[in-house]
Amino acid sequence: MRKRVFRSICLACFITLLLTATLVISVIYNNSAEVLKKEVINQSIFISKALESDADADMEYIAAIGKESENRISLISPDGTVIYDSFVKADTLENHLDRPEIKSAISNGSGDATRLSDTLGEKTYYYAVKLNNGDILRVAATSKSAFGIISSAMIWIVLIAIVILVLAVISAKWLTDLIIKPINNLNLEEPLSNSTYEELSPLLTRLEKQNQKISCQLEELTARQKEFKDITGAMNEGLVIYGEKGNILFENNSAKRILGDAVGKSYLELCRDVDYIKAIDSAISGKPLSVKLNKHGKIYQLSANPVESNSNSYAAILFIVDITDKEQAEKMRREFSANVS
Repeated sequence: MRKRVFRSICLACFITLLLTATLVISVIYNNSAEVLKKEVINQSIFISKALESDADADMEYIAAIGKESENRISLISPDGTVIYDSFVKADTLENHLDRPEIKSAISNGSGDATRLSDTLGEKTYYYAVKLNNGDILRVAATSKSAFGIISSAMIWIVLIAIVILVLAVISAKWLTDLIIKPINNLNLEEPLSNSTYEELSPLLTRLEKQNQKISCQLEELTARQKEFKDITGAMNEGLVIYGEKGNILFENNSAKRILGDAVGKSYLELCRDVDYIKAIDSAISGKPLSVKLNKHGKIYQLSANPVESNSNSYAAILFIVDITDKEQAEKMRREFSANVS
């Protein structure tokens, strides 16, 4: 859960960073584009008004402005021939009559157009105004495109992104610990006593009910175990229960008195008698077997029975009955019969 919360917070920070960077660049780009357009339009109107209001204003006036201005200033005749250009020699330029801004200026008095250079990553805005004498005054300004802005600032963008991501990872770890700590400190024995997130209330309620159910089951199991222990403890016969692999799971007091205490150990450690081993092996294999055992001067009947635990494996139960008196009586009967004969 800790890793999942940490990754979710980091992912949210990364997406937020990406969206914020995109929005900031978009806003800056759009604002700079609007400022550039207003600057170009204002300069075009200013120059055109100066030319129209001053009859003495000539090419030298435009050339003087063009030399001082960072924007490109062009003067174009009605037939599209470039009369003057502040960046390039006019006679080297092609006819501009087909340019959108020129067409619009001839038809409507003014026009603008934007052209993008994918190679240079630049965008140029053109604004053209028709003068009283029919000539077209055009002012153009170039700025970086959105791609150009990103490319030129890529190093700073990457550095800032790395710093923000590092801070995001640190913050995510801190927030993860802050979120997980109350969960790790839950008192599962008394779920309803916890003061934690409200969203965990249904879970804590279910845990409380589950704890009560488990407590009742444990009490019932403990009572049954005590009852079983009391019953088997009072038996004169020995009782041994074996697991699938022959490990001893239970011995009652009589069995411990006869064979010894080997609970948790292998059946081979309980008794080394060949008949005993044969009986247990047979029961674990799924076949019951009864044998006799001479121990401590007494004779015992060992009855080993299989108990199917899985489809292909068996546990075993061994009953130990003291038949010493019976065997002695039988021996006396046989001796008496032999003497009579």
